[in-house]
Amino acid sequence: MNLKINFRNELAELQKVSGQVEGFLGRNGIPQDSIYSVQLVLEEMISNVMKYAFNDSCSHDIFLEISVENKKLGIIVEDDGIEFNPLSAPEKKTDAPIHEREIGGLGIHLVKNMVQDMSYCRRDGKNHLEMVIGIG
Repeated sequence: MNLKINFRNELAELQKVSGQVEGFLGRNGIPQDSIYSVQLVLEEMISNVMKYAFNDSCSHDIFLEISVENKKLGIIVEDDGIEFNPLSAPEKKTDAPIHEREIGGLGIHLVKNMVQDMSYCRRDGKNHLEMVIGIG
């Protein structure tokens, strides 16, 4: 069972994608807590692509694929933006006092802690991010 969506790099598209993802996961019997996790992961990673991946104001396509298999959700996000490997983002010091913490980067930290597996590669001029989330 797969869901494949192509959409533009416009924040308004994120709400449409979210609705399609929720419907797909619900129809496939995915528990609500897993749906919430997927939505949070997607919102963070896709909004980062939309905000930071492109140096121009042109329309770019973003590809999303979600697969349901063996109590796991596979997620692929692909874009033709600036090369960026979220796995190379520095770890955040969440135990430091707030006034000593750097601004930004907590979303990627959160996603890394929510997924079971995450991999990245750059191929054919595109960022290719794969994530796995356990179901229920």
